[in-house]
Formats: sequence, structure tokens, C-alpha cells
Amino acid sequence: MNKTILRILPILPLLLLLTACSKEKDSVVYVESFSESVIDDSLGNDLSITAMDSFVDDEVVRVFYGGNSYEYENNGPFWGYCNYKDGNGQIYKLPEGTEETEYVNDVVALSQAEVLLLLTQGDGSNAVEIRDMDNKLIKRCILNDGHKDNIEKIYVLDNRFLSENYAETYIYDEEFNLIFKQEHGDDHIDYLSGKNGTIYEIVWSDDGHSMVVEAELTDTQIVRKDTGPYNLSDLSVCVNHSGGDFAVYDRDGIYSCKYDVPEKSEIMNFMDSYIPDSYEYGFFQVINDDLIICLKNEITGFGDSYKNEIVAFEKREGAIQKKVLIMGCLRADNELRTRVAEFNRNNKEIKIEIKDYSEYQTNDNIFGDWDRLNVDLSQNDSLDILYITPETDVENYIRKGTFADLSEFLSKDEEINEEDLFECVLSAGSYKNGLYMIIPQFSVETVLAKESEVNGLTGWTIDEFMDFKEAYPDREIFYSESREHLFSKILAMNMDDFIDYENKKCSFDCEEFMQLLLFSKQLKEGDYTVDYFGELAELFRNNKICLTDISLSSVGTYEYYLRVALGEKATLIGYPSPDREGMACQYPGAYAILKKCRNKDMAWDFIREVLLPEYQDEYVYEFPSSRTAFDRAAKKETEKEQATYYLGYSKISVDPVTYEEIEELKCYIDSIEKTMRYDNEIISIIMEEAEYYYNGAKTADEAADIIQSRVSTMIKERY
Repeated sequence: MNKTILRILPILPLLLLLTACSKEKDSVVYVESFSESVIDDSLGNDLSITAMDSFVDDEVVRVFYGGNSYEYENNGPFWGYCNYKDGNGQIYKLPEGTEETEYVNDVVALSQAEVLLLLTQGDGSNAVEIRDMDNKLIKRCILNDGHKDNIEKIYVLDNRFLSENYAETYIYDEEFNLIFKQEHGDDHIDYLSGKNGTIYEIVWSDDGHSMVVEAELTDTQIVRKDTGPYNLSDLSVCVNHSGGDFAVYDRDGIYSCKYDVPEKSEIMNFMDSYIPDSYEYGFFQVINDDLIICLKNEITGFGDSYKNEIVAFEKREGAIQKKVLIMGCLRADNELRTRVAEFNRNNKEIKIEIKDYSEYQTNDNIFGDWDRLNVDLSQNDSLDILYITPETDVENYIRKGTFADLSEFLSKDEEINEEDLFECVLSAGSYKNGLYMIIPQFSVETVLAKESEVNGLTGWTIDEFMDFKEAYPDREIFYSESREHLFSKILAMNMDDFIDYENKKCSFDCEEFMQLLLFSKQLKEGDYTVDYFGELAELFRNNKICLTDISLSSVGTYEYYLRVALGEKATLIGYPSPDREGMACQYPGAYAILKKCRNKDMAWDFIREVLLPEYQDEYVYEFPSSRTAFDRAAKKETEKEQATYYLGYSKISVDPVTYEEIEELKCYIDSIEKTMRYDNEIISIIMEEAEYYYNGAKTADEAADIIQSRVSTMIKERY
């Protein structure tokens, strides 16, 4: 035996152990987070903050702000301040001695005791005022001799001031006398104030990105320096920062930036601090790496539901060690981020991190998100959980063994009863004898018709649909929807009838598909924009249309279709289909655990929450997957008072849905056996070739043969 091999053999177990430890170590992180507290809640619900600034010294952090009231006639423009430590402060209404003030455009903290306000006058000109903490006016100047310059921002640069409008930059001395003005370059976006009176210019690059370029102020002009610009794409600028040259934020966190260093340094991770997204926050003031102050706007409606607060984020003492699981998704919407943030907040051992693949989608590669996701799923084990959208090629992943079977997890869960879940939801998440997806909610894709006009049918073939169409030659058959939209839905509903993925075969040259082609040719071309509910009811009631396709997702919508839309008893007849099964289950999102997941038990702890009563009752916006949650929601609908609908100038009062009607709906849902499967690549091939049939360039047989050939080649290459 080779001596080198003999030397290696004794240390192989150690190497394997180190490798295993390294992988486990990679799944553990120390999480630093910020706690949130309100330092000023005196703003009320009608004051709109337009600008904020802060001043920091050894004694206190003082936050200045200004804006305009929604109730302008009662309050008008205002400015105020608060102290970080004790929350003390004051709000002052304007004008006081400045009757012509219309708006507060900008607020600049000159010191702990003085604030500079940039104002717009009633005649459109701009003024600046310096005031003390008692709102005493120290200095007031009209800018640019009262010209209407539409100035909205002002910066302090040592002993000079800079302002700008859409076309020009203005430089003033200490008394606000104009020193010079300069036209913007075509690529100018904005200015950015740095530390110690420095100024940066934000400009468009040649490839359409926003960049930060250092600027120099001379006695006669502003000159861009030749140093390399900082890429600001997909980032917003914080108001100030005591650490780097400036600070920026995106939906994931806040970062410190050095102008000449391309990489940004993370100060605060929003998800680690249990903040789903930055959309509720504005005017981030990075006092230091441990303290951030900002404005929080919670807008959930109008009036009393609008909250306006100044909050402080303070870094918590000590990092928490957590095991990390990575969840991949094509797009992380706010609902998903909220779920993850709440889970991370309540779990001391696990941290879910989101990998959003939308960042890989570019103008040059619109499928970049899919491409990168497929690479990660096939070539490495970096992902633990996958959030799935309807267009995901789920069955392909399952056949390749990408997903873990969740049947045992569900059957052993003491809080979730498998029999309580709608069968169509379980079926949509299953393949053969395994369960691979957890689906929190769903809708029903079907077609609505007047019961009296479809002769008692609850489903129909293509031939029966054609007979129906001929019976009403003067009517529009489908309301508002285009051929492409309807045919795509029918294909997604019936894709499993024509493709045998496991054996890499397809059958688009069969009679059933030829019937679907014939049906699709009867549909209207083009796109339609309509007032859905109002016009739908008017056209149905006046016998202008026969059918409408619907995504039925709530009992409330079901009530509208039953009581209002048709003017008589309605039926859910479904789409024309060779097997008369023209309805399908559609899910907006689902969760899967990857077979290579580093800790499946922890991953299950995360995804199981969407089936628990709290989530099913409060967070789903379509039909809940739980029958019990469905019944609770339906019971509330049956107990409501009469509802009022307006059709043009007519008012219609209708009774709520009855228990019997709810049971009919549940029976309809229980009869669903199909799931919408959007294989966009295959649907695109079919639509492209079908177009030649529609315009007469090919017969239906010729189009079907080419579709059969192209799809057959594609699935052999793909699978």
C-alpha cells in the first residue's frame, strides 16, 4: 500500500469530524439586535413630518422636525423638537410673526439651541428662519430676492449654505446673500450632506444607476472630484451619521459607508431587530452604531388609525447565539417578512434568514431569479426551506428528491389535525404518497353562470359549451377576459392531463387538446380594463354577458356573486373541460422543507405555524386551509346584517349568506381534484404556436403537432 495513503488514513476520522463541525458551525450565528422605544408620541395623527435632523453633543441628543398638518385650516405648518433621554420637547405652530408661511420644507439643527427652517411662502417664494428652543425668531431672510425657486432642501457647509431646486444649485453666505448659482448637470439627482461640512452629489451613471460623487465647493462653483463614485443603487440615504462618511438603508437594514470603500458595513439588521421592513419608518438618524432615531408612520386607515411617532432604536446588550436556517424565495413580500420577524422574535434558538432571489433578476436576464434558484437547489445545500409561488415547477423538484416528505411531521403534530385540512389543499401539496408542501390558504378558480341558462349543468364539456355559445349569439360569452388569459388558466388547470413528467412524455396531439384549441379560438383577443363589480353586475343583469371567470377566495365575495352580480340564482359551472372538471385549487404561496435541510425539526417549527388557529384566523386573506377556521369565518358572515350594494344609481340590500349556502360552497370545494400548475415555459410554447392557428396560417392539427414536438423536446432536455 502507498505510504502516503498509510499516513493519511489515521487522520481521516479527524478530518471528517472537523468537516462536520465546520458545517455545524456555519449554521450558528451571534445575533445583534436593536430594541425599539417611543421617545415622542405628541405628534398626534394629523401632523405630516416633512423633514428631520438631530444635533449631538456630550449632554443630549436633540431631534428637530418640521412639517405640515393634514388639518391645515386649524393648525397649518409647524416645527418641534424632542430630547432622546427624557422625551421632553415642544411643538410650535407656524406662522408666528410669519403669516405668509405655507409649508415647512426642511429643518436643519444648527446647535442644541437653534434650528434653521426652510419655508415656502404663500406667493411661492422661499424664506429661511433661525429660531431658538422657545420659538423666538432670531433671523429671517427671503431667499433670492423673493423669486419663486421651489427650493425644498438646504444644507450647512461650514460658513456657507447650499440649496437647490429642480434646475439649479444656490450658494449663500452666512447672511443668506446669494454668492453664486449653478445649473445642474443632466445627470444630477440630489445632494448628500456628509460629516464636517462635506458635500456629495448623487448622480445618474451611464448605465442608469444612482451614484455618490464627492464634490468640492470653491468660491465660484461646485466641482466634482475625480475619485471613484459610490454605487447607491437600491439604497436610500440616512439623514446623518457620526461614523462613516454617510449612512444608507434598504429594506434589509442600515449601513455605514466610506466614500472610497465599495463595501458597506452593516449597522442594523431590520429582521434581527424584528422589523419586517423599513416602509413604516423614515428620516433615519444614525447617531452612532448603537443608537438610531427615526420617524415611525403607522398608516392603517384615516383619522385615528394614523399614528405618528419618533422612536429610538438602541442596540441590545450582548449578542444571542442562534442556529440559522435559510429560506429561499423568489420574492419576499411584507407578509412573509413579518412572519419571519415574528418567529425570530419568539424563538430564542432559531433564526430564519431570507434569501430573496429577485436580486438576480435583471433587464439582461429576466429569468435570473429562477436560474440562480435552480443552481442553488441542484448544486449546494445552502437552503433549508423554500417559499413556493404558483409558477414554481414543484413536481420537478419533488421528483428529483429536492423536498422532504412532511407526512410524518403533520401526522405527529399534536396541535394540527390532518383531517381538518381541506382535501384539495393536501392534494395540491402532495405527490404520489408523500406530502411536500404546506399551504396556508387557497382560492377556487372557476366560472360563474346563471343557473337558469345552463340547464342544471354543474360542469361541461367543450361540445356542451359550444352548444351554449350558439344559444346566445348576441351576447358576450366571457366578461372582460382575453383569450390569452383564459386559455392560460385552462392549460394550467389541465396540464397534468397532457404531460407525463415522470416518463418524459407529452400528448398534445390528442383529441382532448384539439378540443381545447377549438375552444380557445372562440375567445376574444386583447386586454380589457373594467370596473369589475359594478360593470359585471350591470352586464349580467341586462343580459349582455353569459359567463365570468372568478377566483373565489372569500365568503364575502361569494355572497356578492350569489345575491347581487347575476340578478338571479348563480351556479359555479367551471371552465369547459374534456372531463367536466373545470375548477381548480390555486394557492398564493406554500412552504417546503428541503431534503438537505440542516435541521428539519426546527424548519417544521417554523412552517407549521401557518396551520395553527391564530394564523388561520387572523392572517390569511383567502380561504383558510383549515375547515375549522373556514367555519369560524363563515359563521361571522352568516351573522351579519343586511349588506347594501350600489349598482349605478340603484341601491340593493341583500341578506347575508345562509348556513345552507355555506355548506354548498364547502361541498363544491370538496369536489375539487385539480391544482393550477403554471409551467410558464410550456404555456408560452403553446400560446405561440396557437397564434398561427388563430390567424389561419396553420390548421389545428398542424399547430398541435408542432406543440407536441417542441414540448416533447423541452421536457426531455429539462427532466
